[in-house]
Amino acid sequence: MGWTSGLRVLDTAGTDPAFFAEPPRESWGYAHEGHELTWVISGGATLVLDGAHFRVDPERALWIPAGLAHEVRPDPGSLLLPLYITVAEFGARETRVRSIARTPEIEEVGRVLLQPGLTTATERAAKIALLRRCVCAEAPASGPRYPADPRALGVARSLAAFPASPLSMEQWARRAAISARTLQRHFVEETGCTFGQWRTHVRMAAASDLLRAGHSVAYVAVQVGYTNPPAFSTAFGREFGMPPSALHPEPVGTR
Repeated sequence: MGWTSGLRVLDTAGTDPAFFAEPPRESWGYAHEGHELTWVISGGATLVLDGAHFRVDPERALWIPAGLAHEVRPDPGSLLLPLYITVAEFGARETRVRSIARTPEIEEVGRVLLQPGLTTATERAAKIALLRRCVCAEAPASGPRYPADPRALGVARSLAAFPASPLSMEQWARRAAISARTLQRHFVEETGCTFGQWRTHVRMAAASDLLRAGHSVAYVAVQVGYTNPPAFSTAFGREFGMPPSALHPEPVGTR
């Protein structure tokens, strides 16, 4: 972990990749005077805030208000660049965590904030104003509660990291060296959801971010584990009370 141009760099290259059935071996806890936009260059990470878990990756950033304590659990080989904005320059009072889809406009925000020595004060202010509009308009981030048991927690983290995985609960249980009944019990008792319900929540949250980023419904369906787009649309509607096309009415291809 080091410092570059005022940015904290978390690079976990070389970390043991066998993480699916146990918590990551390292994590960092923070609280900052200013706001943070957690930005991923490569890989991904799980951030824990008040017991809720949130994923960040090259498709999603996370807005963390000033003073909010959080723990960072990077995936092996990941590179994170937390971007800081002072309370004064952000202006608006925003106290809720936001999951921010990295649209082309938000990518431009990241480009400017990542290169403070190569941009003007006017350009920085303009991009922060754009970020402010996005943060204040986004729905609050909603991370599912994770199980406390280390074996079930490892499975949950893998489900969140790889929502398209076709493995069944029984297969995940074998990988975690516990019975399927025990795995189900941990999910129900510690998250309030069955294994299947929890996986659906994670898949639909990932789908929502991908749709907001401009991906087509057919593409998103595959990325979150559905080979049948109509089945995905039904599940999405059941989760959010609206069709996926409401977030992305005009598909722009399978990018």
